[in-house]
Amino acid sequence: MVLVYDDRCIIYAIPSSIVTPSLRPFHVTTALVWDTWTPWTTCTKSCEAGRQMRIKLCSYGNDSECSAQLQTDVSLNIGYGVKWRDCNVQPCPQDGAWSAWGEWSECSATCGQGTQRRARSCVGRLHGGRKCSGGRRESVICEVASCPAVRPKPVVREEAFKKADSRASAIGVGVIGIVCIALAAAAIVALDVVNFVMRVARRKARRFVGTYKATTPASATPSRQ
Repeated sequence: MVLVYDDRCIIYAIPSSIVTPSLRPFHVTTALVWDTWTPWTTCTKSCEAGRQMRIKLCSYGNDSECSAQLQTDVSLNIGYGVKWRDCNVQPCPQDGAWSAWGEWSECSATCGQGTQRRARSCVGRLHGGRKCSGGRRESVICEVASCPAVRPKPVVREEAFKKADSRASAIGVGVIGIVCIALAAAAIVALDVVNFVMRVARRKARRFVGTYKATTPASATPSRQ
């Protein structure tokens, strides 16, 4: 039974089989006013078509909206009416769920350490449902055969000796270079020798002039008239 009461604090018992669905009992606790519909009750479901009801107590038995009579311990000619309606008819949100993981990709490296990856999808999310929590991709370290050793590159470019390097042209270039250096050195030495000989000759000339002046008599000097 659903207990309801009016503004005179008179409590009435209404059969729940009449005013509620079989599995969803309603409880009307709003103060009743004669010949006035109560507010709609809370919807039985938050989505996908729930149900709501409201009750009206009739002070006159001939009210067309009050076709039912209260079953009470005393003989009271009190009728009531019940109205139903659908509510929250929108589809329920459906949360997403992860699919199975895909296959691992091939290792990103051909030797040494690399990376493998796989992915999954968030499926089944409808009508504003929650997204899947967690990552869509994951990766792991993979390792294949060791890489071959790599020789460091030389600073000076290596050139293999060729038989052509011993040709006469290559040898001639080397000889010409040596001869040029020797000629330059000889020219420098020759210039130094010439300078030395000239300095010695100038010194001897000065000495000869001095000796000549010292041995010549003064009378031998011609006089001017």
